[in-house]
This record gives sequence, structure tokens and C-alpha cells, in this order.
Amino acid sequence: MVLHHLIQRSFCVFFISLALILYVVHVKNADQQRLSFARNENFSSLIGELFARISRPGNLADVAPGEIFDVFKLLNSSLGLENDTDGTSSELNNAKHVHILGLFELTTKLGGRSGVSELMAANLAVQHVNALNILPGYKLILLINDTQCDPGVAVDRLFHAIYSKMTVFMLLGSGCSNVSEALAQVVPYWNIIQVSYGSKSPALSDRRKFPLFFRTAAPDSTHNIAKARFIKYHKWQMVAAFSQSENRYLLPINHLITELEKENVTCISTVTFSSDNYKDQLQLLKVTKC
Repeated sequence: MVLHHLIQRSFCVFFISLALILYVVHVKNADQQRLSFARNENFSSLIGELFARISRPGNLADVAPGEIFDVFKLLNSSLGLENDTDGTSSELNNAKHVHILGLFELTTKLGGRSGVSELMAANLAVQHVNALNILPGYKLILLINDTQCDPGVAVDRLFHAIYSKMTVFMLLGSGCSNVSEALAQVVPYWNIIQVSYGSKSPALSDRRKFPLFFRTAAPDSTHNIAKARFIKYHKWQMVAAFSQSENRYLLPINHLITELEKENVTCISTVTFSSDNYKDQLQLLKVTKC
């Protein structure tokens, strides 16, 4: 599963990051010649081969891992990365550096390391952008730090990067919605574009509150129409909602209730719980009369 997430998120991060960075560099260098994409026939053919292999009937799980690695091996060879693990080459040594701050959940309070695959994808994207010379005279530098899925830690890491000697053009992260929301409230003051690869909270869709926030993952509320149609299909007239008492869960539930009302379905109870009282709340839900 890590491999599948790596392939999917590699292309999401690659294309979204590329578009935003081109925009930022172009705006900051408006007096220079307009940037143009370097065309590489070998690269185009290899990308076509990759999509041909992973777009077979079924899904990505039907593709053998060896096939995917073979294509990336050919791709890296075409881009000159076969013997250049950090994505640098001689012509990039004197290029101006464009710093991107990458904030990943490399460790968490629960001991997991959920951001490792995202970090691998981001490094791969940076290597390919540099090798293709898409930004002539510039080299992308990915600065890596760990948020621990903690908003306070993440904001501290952001300030540490901002007040260093390096100018941060873009923030890549985070995978935790509460962390992304805290960062998204800060980055506009420094005109830093933020791209999240995994935050799904509907609150982050507020463009007025988070003008520089973008993401490659759809918010959880986008599933509500399908949930409402599922309930209607089974002709359920009354339902109850049981969710954890955090905004990332409460907001989708509120949107779901609105969709249920459109389908003439009654939500008789909305029960929230925390890690301390979930057993009591579950018992309360069981005795609720439907």
C-alpha cells in the first residue's frame, strides 16, 4: 500500500508544486524573460509508458510492483538521475536556490511514521524538476522537518525556517488537518503558498480565511452525497450519527445532516465522543429509540 500511495502522491505533488513554483518565480522576476518548459521527448515517452502500465482495467493494485520500478528506473536514467541520488548535476551547481519547506509527520505522539511515503514522493518530485531544468537558472531545495502531527510544533518549525537565512517560497504540508489549519493562518503574512497532500478537513475549503492554501486531497464532506444516496437506496427513514468530538469529524457530519434533509431522511440523534467517554456515549446511542 505504501508503494501505491507513493506513486499517486508523487504525481500530485509534482504537478501541483511545479505549477505554483513557476508562478511564484515568474512574479518575483517579472522583468526577466518568460519562463518556458524544457521539452524532452524521452521524458514524455516514459511518462506515457508509465500511465499506460498503471491505467489498465481494474486499479493500481493490479500492476506488478516490478513494472512500476522498471519505469522509474528508465525515467531516472533518462533524466540523468541514475548516478545522481540528490537530483543535482554540474549545470545546477551555480543555480539560484528556491527553498521549499516540507513539513511531514515523520513521528507522532502515538509512535507512528505516517509521513515517510509523502517525504519520498516529495524528494522524487524535486529531483525530476531539477533534472529537467524546468526552471532555468534555478534549483529547488527541499527543507525537511517533522511536525509530529502537532500544530504547535509545526508552527515553531515554520518560524524557524522563516527566520533563517533562507527565503522560503512555498510550504509543502501537512498531512494532519489541524496542523495544516494552524499553518494556513500564518503563511499569508509572509506570502508563502501552502500545498497539503493529505488534509481533508472541510474547514480548509474557506478561501477567504485560507487564501494561500491548496491541497491534493478532497475534503471528507465530498463523500456526504454518496452517503445520503446510500441511505436513501436502502430506504432508511431515520438515522443517528456517532462521531468523535473534533472539527475534522464534526464538520462533515453537519454537512451530512444537510444532505440527509434533502433526501427526507431524519437524523434523530447526533452523538459525539472523546477517547475518555466513548463507551458511555455508545451505550447512550444504543438506548436511543429509532
